[in-house]
Amino acid sequence: MSVILLFTLLVCSNFVFAQNIQINLNNNDGDIVSNATVEVNNKLYYLNTDPFVFSASDTCFNNTFRIKVQHILYETLDTIIKCPITKSVKLILEEKSNTLTTAYIVAHKTKSLDKGVLTLSGKYFTQSLSIFGSPDPIKLLQFTPGISTGLEGTNDVYVRGGKADQTLLIYDNTIVQGQNHLFGLLSAINGNYIGELKLFKGPIPVQYGSKSSGYIDIVSPQPNEKNHLDFDIGLLSTSVAYRSKPINKKWYIGAASRLTYADKIYSFFDESNVGFYDLNLNFGYQNKNLRMKWSYYQSFDKYTFQFSPFSNDINAVNFRWNTKNGSFTIDKNTSVKSSYHAHVSYNSFSNTIEDDIALNTRNTNHSTIWGLYNFKKLLKDSIILNTGLDSRLQWNKMDQNSLSIRKEYFYQFLLFTPFASFEKDIKDVNVNLGIRANLNLDLNNALAYKYLEPRCVVAKPIAKGKLQLSYDRQAQYLFDLNESFMSIPGTFLIPTNNKNNLLISNQLATTFDRTIRKFFTTEFSVYYKKYKNAFDYIDGAKTSIQESPYSIITPANAYAYGFESMINYSKSNRFSVTTSYTYSRSFYQSDLINFGKRYPAFFDRPHIFNTTLSLQSKNRKFLFGCNIVLQSNRPVTAPIAANRIIVFSDKNAVRLPLYKRVDLSFKYSPKPKKTKWKSTWNVSIYNAFNFKNVFAITYHRDINSSSFKYLVLYPIIPTFSYQLKVF
Repeated sequence: MSVILLFTLLVCSNFVFAQNIQINLNNNDGDIVSNATVEVNNKLYYLNTDPFVFSASDTCFNNTFRIKVQHILYETLDTIIKCPITKSVKLILEEKSNTLTTAYIVAHKTKSLDKGVLTLSGKYFTQSLSIFGSPDPIKLLQFTPGISTGLEGTNDVYVRGGKADQTLLIYDNTIVQGQNHLFGLLSAINGNYIGELKLFKGPIPVQYGSKSSGYIDIVSPQPNEKNHLDFDIGLLSTSVAYRSKPINKKWYIGAASRLTYADKIYSFFDESNVGFYDLNLNFGYQNKNLRMKWSYYQSFDKYTFQFSPFSNDINAVNFRWNTKNGSFTIDKNTSVKSSYHAHVSYNSFSNTIEDDIALNTRNTNHSTIWGLYNFKKLLKDSIILNTGLDSRLQWNKMDQNSLSIRKEYFYQFLLFTPFASFEKDIKDVNVNLGIRANLNLDLNNALAYKYLEPRCVVAKPIAKGKLQLSYDRQAQYLFDLNESFMSIPGTFLIPTNNKNNLLISNQLATTFDRTIRKFFTTEFSVYYKKYKNAFDYIDGAKTSIQESPYSIITPANAYAYGFESMINYSKSNRFSVTTSYTYSRSFYQSDLINFGKRYPAFFDRPHIFNTTLSLQSKNRKFLFGCNIVLQSNRPVTAPIAANRIIVFSDKNAVRLPLYKRVDLSFKYSPKPKKTKWKSTWNVSIYNAFNFKNVFAITYHRDINSSSFKYLVLYPIIPTFSYQLKVF
């Protein structure tokens, strides 16, 4: 009888625990949390999609199991759970302080494949200081150590001595070539419709390629437990965003749009006007182990001038560009130890430049088909394998009536890149070795380029912190020759060919971060970057589609180095202050430029000092934000003397006066705890003390006198917006 009873108990226990257990991760707002590190009974897993599923029969001992969840944006969860008879367990993660640098530091402390990456949630942007009245993800990144703004007001990002075209912006796995709206006043990405943002400036994960400096990877929001409808009405633009809760627990939809209306009012008084709109659409499906998403993004910018902004191009008074992106993405957990990511996307970017009566018109179109497959698996001895294939087909078309176009501006090439990396902990040292094997086929000229990109990261805990050493090699095959200060995208693009070799950057960096007590963190980084096959413009260069681009550029030696430091104090979610100092230098040298003497790049800013402060009232109705910017201004080739002939300085030999700016933001939420809807009144002041920051030095001459003058672009700019969130 006892044998039969024992057999019955064993059968019943196997019946109860032979099923899979599903772990669902959510935050306090009901949003789904992914990309977490999960330990089940001290076994390490990487959660790329939600939910996390494992076998109960292999995990439950004495009817319990221990689970530990770590994520860079949330507090660590470590708990004991009884083995459930039901199939799912819901865990709620507590959010960390939403300051940029806190997330930046914690990213180094999280054991993941993407070491050193700055990761920010969408909630960070909606709660941070609003510049020009709306959350702007790219402008907020410009307060990050190691980032230079280059030209005031634009959203171009210069990462550790690289040019703006050396940083790739990715949105929902599609390439975004135009990063600006309103010539830099607003970002091309809607800050109200972001799920997560990652910035890579080194080390660079092995799955990223085609650029020689940095990467910005942004994804749209995931579904949550409630429907969300948000309105943002400002002076420059208005925005609406919607996110649905899961339909039948599997399907969801999302949409967002922005447009300007001030240009419509201004057009009644003046024929010049600027305006834009953008649109985001998402449709997704998810179950226990699979997540699929269809995404579409479109933007349109149109500008009319009473003067020509193209001093070295056709006399254009009308300019417009249009972006259309579409992607299909799959994330799947094939087992508790393996997962894969795959996507295919299409990007079409076109611009048109014409005169006032459309007699002289140029049309340009750049297209990209991008496919990526990335497989991750946990092998024996805790070795993490990351392998995959990156493939891209890119081409362009150009036409202009009455004028011929040099064939160098046409390209059609195929990129085929397998990649792999291995990560393992050797005692307390984490080692990650990776390589990309690139094959670039120039379909127009029947040329092929082969090159390798080795990468290595070594990290070790030291004195309540972590010391990290990294080496990255990256290659770039498409270049933007646009030299207009107005940040006009896609005007002059040229590919790698027999006259212009691949641009290869080699970066060596070391970073040490440390947590002092609980709310005080520090970080220090040193880097050196050397470029191979760099180029720059010869003296007096002017771009024209009728002339060869290689007549205005020449090979140059380029290198950059710098020191980055950051201190963050965050006592609670109510108060946070972050101070960073960056010493950064970028130099070029060529026999045909500046008489062969070394000169600084136009975005070289040796000293960059930023302070960001946020303070929230105890009742959470008032939020005050402040940005303090104090940095070296850019170097220019400036007129230094004039009589009958204007005498200019050496290349970039004149440093403009010190750049200083204070931005203020005030947010008022009348009912912050109301569950059905929440409104926020926002007032932001750009350059609150009206500092006269010099943009350029110009020379003016008339019959009576002549003089040198400073050109100032942006005085104090107050803006206002009203946000309404419907839950």
